[in-house]
Amino acid sequence: MNNDIQTFLKKAGDSACYVLCLLDVAFSDNRPFDLVYCLQTIVNKGWVRSDFYVLRPDLILQEFTGCKWEVFKAGADYVPAKNEYEIDYFERGSIGHFDRPNFHPIVNSRTVKEGRLASKRICRKVV
Repeated sequence: MNNDIQTFLKKAGDSACYVLCLLDVAFSDNRPFDLVYCLQTIVNKGWVRSDFYVLRPDLILQEFTGCKWEVFKAGADYVPAKNEYEIDYFERGSIGHFDRPNFHPIVNSRTVKEGRLASKRICRKVV
C-alpha cells in the first residue's frame, strides 16, 4: 500500500466524481474491480491530476476496457445514441458535480437536486 493512502482517498472522496462516473462506464458490464488500484493507476499514468481533475477520459476508459474511446462535451439538451454513455455535469453556484442517470457518486447530492444540468460528457467506443 502506498504511503499517505488516507490523504489520497480523502481527495478522491472530495473530488473524484467524474473519475468515478468514468469507471462506472468502464465497468458497466459488472466485472469486479479494485477501486483503489484503478485510482492509483490513472493518477500514476498522468491521466488525472493528483486533485482528480481529469485530463484524458478516453485513456481511462481504454485502460479498463481494452477498447478505444472518444469522450466529448455536449450541451445539456443532447440526447445520447444507443451506443453512447452519458455523464451529466451539474452546477449549483460555483460548485460542480458529475453524476450518471443510474449511478450517483454522492447519493442525494445537493448540486444535483438544487442545481442545474449544465452539460454532458458523452463516451462512445471507437469502431
